Amino acid sequence: MTAPLAVWRPTRAVFIRRTVMLTAISLLLLTLILLPFAYAVENWLVLLIGPVFVLLYASAFEDPSRWRSLRHDKWELEHDRLTYVGGETQLSIPLADITDARARFGWHVVLKLKSGMRAEMQFMRHPRLVATQILSTRNSMVI
Repeated sequence: MTAPLAVWRPTRAVFIRRTVMLTAISLLLLTLILLPFAYAVENWLVLLIGPVFVLLYASAFEDPSRWRSLRHDKWELEHDRLTYVGGETQLSIPLADITDARARFGWHVVLKLKSGMRAEMQFMRHPRLVATQILSTRNSMVI
């Protein structure tokens, strides 16, 4: 067995950046939605309810459990395949089956497969470079 060309893992810094960005956007949108209601009832404490729930949900429930489930994932690029290892799951994708690889939202790489399915590499430090390396390796395969 040969050494992989590249190995990628989810990055905690990217995960935290995503969490902060999505929480800030959620807080802003919720405040904008609650603002007319607070004005109508003339009670500005209403504006505190939504943000408190958003912060509690983001910091205590969804995001920490998501990170715990993904932090040990590993993607290995070999000459002819991309292998995913996560928990008890191992998946091997032949590079010939990958039709496209694109960076999404600045933290994910979405792989489109010939079968119509998609695979997602989450919380990558440099998603554009990861996608480029996968496609260039696929394109340089000797068939």
